[in-house]
Amino acid sequence: MKNEKKPTREEIVRTLRCCASDSCDGCPLSAKYSFDNEYPYDSECVRKMADAAADLIDEMTDRCARYAEEIMELKEQLRKYRLAESLASAR
Repeated sequence: MKNEKKPTREEIVRTLRCCASDSCDGCPLSAKYSFDNEYPYDSECVRKMADAAADLIDEMTDRCARYAEEIMELKEQLRKYRLAESLASAR
């Protein structure tokens, strides 16, 4: 997908749903890449969709990992804050 506009998340999901339903009707990639809709699974659009879907999964996995790390850091800050508050009120 070099030098091409990356499909949006919505386009990728819509494309995957079309492939899962064995229909190219409404598929955003089919019109652009498929030359023979008689057997679309042999088309360039399917390869583009798979590549875009893999990229999206990687991006979302990385994002989830970052969020999990941020949540753990915030939980640790909250724990320290509560401990300091508890010690201050015990005095």
